[in-house]
Amino acid sequence: MEVQETKTLKQYSNKQKILLVGEGDFSFSLSLGRAFGSASNITTSSLDSRVDVNRKYTYGKQNVEELERLGGTVIHGVNVHSMSSDNRLARYNRIVFNFPHSGLGFGSEHESFYIMQHQALVRGFFESARKMLEDEDGEIHLTHKTTRPFSEWEIETLAQEKGLRLIGLMVFDQLAFPGYSNKKGSGSNCDSNFPIRSAMKNRRKRGVGDVVVSWRRFFRFVALFVSSFLVFSALFIFLEKFRPSIKAVHGGSVPAVMVAPVHEAVKFPDQTLIFIKYYQSSSRLLTKDDLFCVFARTNDSSKVYKELPFAVETSYSGRQIVRCSALPRHHTVSLAVTRWTVDNRFLVGATYQWDRLVYDAVIDHDNTTVAFVKGLNLRPGKVADVSRYECVYGWDLAKPKLLLRSQVISAAQEIVRCKTPLTVLKAPRVAQSPAVKVSVRIKGSGMLPSVAHPINHPVRVKDLTYGERKQFETCVCTMTRNAANVLREWVIDDDIVSAVKNLKNCGYNVSRHFWPWIKTQEAGFANCAIRAKRDCDWVAFIDVDEFFYIPSGQTLTQVIKKYTTPSSSSSSKIGEIRTSCHSFGPSGLKDPPRRGVMASYTCRMSQPERHKSIVRPETLNATLINVVHHFQLKEGFTFVDVEKDAMIINHYKYQVWDIFKEKFKRRVATYVADWQDKETVGSKDRTPGLGTRPVEPSDWAERFCEVRDNGLKDWVLENFVDRKTQRLVWE
Repeated sequence: MEVQETKTLKQYSNKQKILLVGEGDFSFSLSLGRAFGSASNITTSSLDSRVDVNRKYTYGKQNVEELERLGGTVIHGVNVHSMSSDNRLARYNRIVFNFPHSGLGFGSEHESFYIMQHQALVRGFFESARKMLEDEDGEIHLTHKTTRPFSEWEIETLAQEKGLRLIGLMVFDQLAFPGYSNKKGSGSNCDSNFPIRSAMKNRRKRGVGDVVVSWRRFFRFVALFVSSFLVFSALFIFLEKFRPSIKAVHGGSVPAVMVAPVHEAVKFPDQTLIFIKYYQSSSRLLTKDDLFCVFARTNDSSKVYKELPFAVETSYSGRQIVRCSALPRHHTVSLAVTRWTVDNRFLVGATYQWDRLVYDAVIDHDNTTVAFVKGLNLRPGKVADVSRYECVYGWDLAKPKLLLRSQVISAAQEIVRCKTPLTVLKAPRVAQSPAVKVSVRIKGSGMLPSVAHPINHPVRVKDLTYGERKQFETCVCTMTRNAANVLREWVIDDDIVSAVKNLKNCGYNVSRHFWPWIKTQEAGFANCAIRAKRDCDWVAFIDVDEFFYIPSGQTLTQVIKKYTTPSSSSSSKIGEIRTSCHSFGPSGLKDPPRRGVMASYTCRMSQPERHKSIVRPETLNATLINVVHHFQLKEGFTFVDVEKDAMIINHYKYQVWDIFKEKFKRRVATYVADWQDKETVGSKDRTPGLGTRPVEPSDWAERFCEVRDNGLKDWVLENFVDRKTQRLVWE
């Protein structure tokens, strides 16, 4: 067999599998292809369509055609934020993004708003690119100016956020890539060049002990820089192997870090939640553009580093919650405010562990408080002895003389129901300073930490009775994590907030409740059931990979009415409708399907697995015990099974491996062992024939395929295809 001669151009060779993203007129890709004598190892892409490339760039059409003649793969419409799930792409050992720019603020790059937009672009690129590296020697290359204001993008910090570490620097010489012509890419001057002068390459890989992540492989990051001053400073810092203070140095001065009033924080394995006190004098809430997460060593406060938060959430009670990276060992966390004057009298509050905490609370329609608790370690599906516990309310739980104590009515799983003191019920529902908290005291062991404020509860419904008509006949509750890309298909870009907003704009009634608590599916569904009492006749509890299929073409509401319309004295007391689930397999696919799950996965197991519930929320047992989406009902209420030919749930449980393997990170249910835990390996909660490591079986694509079932696929293609574009409405 003929051995291919190795050909190189600077740091690239024809033996590498190269992906280029964000290309303008494709002249950089073509420069590589010409140097190698072939572009067969190159996949190159742009956000622009092919039509736009031809229109915007003088040599765009010519360059693309020559690349394709050289054997290169050219792909258009590639978004760097979602490219890891683009089935047109694969895995690579070099991923290159030259001079990223959001396309906004030309001439105004010094303004903080535009800097944040550019940072968001780069952050999303790093997140996707790290998932697409083929092996541990893979590298990510990013070319970027380091003169002001471009140095304020803080590329090093953005890379660190995603678990990447500097591994080297080199000069980027445009003349070394014959024919390369950088482009502005946007606006009326999109085909114009911009000055880049000299450049340097900055190499990164994961920092040992620096970033807490859920995967173990080393990834590498290579950034190409323009000037040398900050490069050598960065090289010195990273060779010393400690996380630096990422303070911008301009003209020899270091700006002061202002500390925001941190109320309290909660440590998770993969993030830190910071609950901040509201600025009484401010006219608006804080946004992620206002803040930096600041981490400092406990024994040396001079060693600090800062990074942008993942997001700033606003809870239903009006509190603001900042999502920062995981808190390293022997560090404290605070917030730096980029543009606000801050009262430094506020000190950093307590930091709690996520798995021993009263984390949420709701006042139910009957005036009882429902507290959601980690750390009681109660058995699944069993009611605990309430005499062991008491509920505690207070504006400062550290002052025992000022606490209110109340009786526990029920305790089961992670849910404790308490009698709410009259003082709490009569408190105004507006923001207070401080707001009352609720906690649970284990008699003989002490009180659990708490971040739960039950004041701003849903409007109470007086004299709620069975069968009372409400605003909505049918509601659906689900819990999602990193699932915005499938949410649109499920209801009729990995930003769940934007996905919900877009669905609302299209006329769908979708609300989002921030629920950061891990391994709390049962508690989350119970919380949703309480909130649905006021507005919903019936509530279905299903996952975003589950879809109702009704062969007759009836609506879900029509099926519910058919099975619950009183025809006898017993049928008038139905509180739950149970629907069987068919589990679908990969159906021969190896890459994530572009058209969504319903039109793509068509092979399933022959027998249904379990069933899911649709319930009347006011008929649920006061304990709110639920297991695998099933609630216990009050005495006097019963359930009804729906025939399989009337309605079934298609559960796309075993998808292509790249999707399915995400389950190995963490299971959502409280009482189900995580996939990598060597517990209950043979139980039904595990996938048959799969162990505890995320290693793809050679025959995965053909597994779980006993019956071909095109029923829902055919119905979807008949009802949801745009006749002009022939695309499904969620594509």
